[in-house]
Amino acid sequence: MLYDITRLSDPALVAHRVVAIHPDLGRYVYAERLREMGVYSKKTTRQSRDPVKTATAEPIARPLARGLPLRWVFRRIYHWCVYALAFIRVAVEYMSFKPSVIHAHTFDGYYAGVWLQAITKKPMIVTVPCMFSQMEAGEFGWARVSFVKHHKQVKKYFSAYPHELACEGVPEEKITPLVVAADIVAIAPVLASREIHRKRIRQELGVGDDSVIAISVGRLSPEKGHEYSIEAISRVIEKIPNYHSIILGNGPEGEKLKARVSGLRLTDRCHFLGFKEDPFPYYAAADIYLRTTIMEADNISSANAMAMGLPIVGFDTGAETELLRKVGNGILVPSRNVEEFSNAVIKIISSPDKGGALGEKGKIYCHEHFDIRNIVNKFVSAYLNAVTKDGN
Repeated sequence: MLYDITRLSDPALVAHRVVAIHPDLGRYVYAERLREMGVYSKKTTRQSRDPVKTATAEPIARPLARGLPLRWVFRRIYHWCVYALAFIRVAVEYMSFKPSVIHAHTFDGYYAGVWLQAITKKPMIVTVPCMFSQMEAGEFGWARVSFVKHHKQVKKYFSAYPHELACEGVPEEKITPLVVAADIVAIAPVLASREIHRKRIRQELGVGDDSVIAISVGRLSPEKGHEYSIEAISRVIEKIPNYHSIILGNGPEGEKLKARVSGLRLTDRCHFLGFKEDPFPYYAAADIYLRTTIMEADNISSANAMAMGLPIVGFDTGAETELLRKVGNGILVPSRNVEEFSNAVIKIISSPDKGGALGEKGKIYCHEHFDIRNIVNKFVSAYLNAVTKDGN
């Protein structure tokens, strides 16, 4: 979202400076693109008109001591060192850039934003990145309290789960709902050359042109549920012998998931391709999208699948962002139920159009409602309103 905001904002209205909280150890996948735009690790070119300036903060890498004995002590020492250096860096960037608005992203970036706002009194916008349950699962349980505790310092919250903030006492007028979104403009040319991508990526994988490909996209972590799509492979290939699964993403569960695939003797059927800067060709090559998340419902990855016209099989998580039931672009099954999940995949792929009509429903709905540019415009409006109300 940070990358989309910086690249798609009207430069006549908004100038950005991205400040990293955790050290960039070469794993920040957007770093080079942000540098090319002049918003990260080098000075931003001033515009001929005087646009609103936003300073944004984003964590880069998690603590290196996660797997060590006494990791609790090491992680806190690491965090304090990181925070000390980050606050110095934020202060230096602030003095250089002189932002009109502070936009705090995710968790550690939020703390930096609160600290900066308390000192400078500049208006602050906050992006709440996930559900409270996901914060707890990801060892960010403290963030649930923190997001609410400092709400008087926040001009506007953006969250896909606004009711959670409201139930904790955040005034509703401060909350703007976020919806899933896709880059419709970037997807259009990929859709137009879908057959080329289908053939090329099958060649890349070393599978037949007639192979059926399912795709999952997301960080390799427990809450993304990739293990369930892996467990489903054996069941699906009993009915669909030419079935293959692609998983895009990196994360802490990578080795564990690969070991499970190896144990099931499915290394020729499950393809871990890591993080892809441009995932759209892989969506284009696929026949079905597997939404295996066990906490959230639709997210950016599944929005991309919708925009690409893929039928979707997903777990019913009970989340308020659920679209499968509303749009009818796939099949919803009980959470973590591998048998039902497998049966849904088989049902779609075995249908006469291989789920084409379902995918078309999702594509039409996404193109009508979920263009990422509409979301970015909401952020820009929030910046401008915050500056206007503060008289800056």
